[in-house]
Amino acid sequence: SAKGDFDAADGYIAKSLALKSNYLDAIFLQSQIDVSRGNLRSAIESVEQIAAFSPQDPLVFFRLGLLKYELKDFFGAVEAFARSVSFSPAYGNAKYFLGLSYAQVGRQNEAITQFKDLTAANPENVELRTILLNLQAGRGAFDNGVVAQGEAPSLDPSPEKRKTPPLIGDEGN
Repeated sequence: SAKGDFDAADGYIAKSLALKSNYLDAIFLQSQIDVSRGNLRSAIESVEQIAAFSPQDPLVFFRLGLLKYELKDFFGAVEAFARSVSFSPAYGNAKYFLGLSYAQVGRQNEAITQFKDLTAANPENVELRTILLNLQAGRGAFDNGVVAQGEAPSLDPSPEKRKTPPLIGDEGN
């Protein structure tokens, strides 16, 4: 069963961390197991531990931001995504979620700036253009009231739960 697999993994992770407390792969695996179990707070603690060992890794702060976004800690998400973007300014997925997080905390102008940058870098992306138009019109990012250039994308209001990131091939490098 999955529970048995998780329990076995917990044991291996504990042994690994007993040998090497900053074994980042083990800590990250623990965070993934915690997410699978629905324990986002514990996952956040694990990723914050990784961030302490890798304070300039944009991917670590992106993962932390996603967890905080999913928990609806949008102020925490802004902080994590902003750090990710500061270390990798071209990291489109981090900018995407930074923009969404800004919108959630009422920082509309900063949200619009992120989506203007993303749209300029990805002019063919209908989702980005639609979100930008929504934000500029004072609507929520995922409202279907504004359609970019006559196209009608179906906007998924939970991008943090998607199997693939909004901007494919963008890993922040």
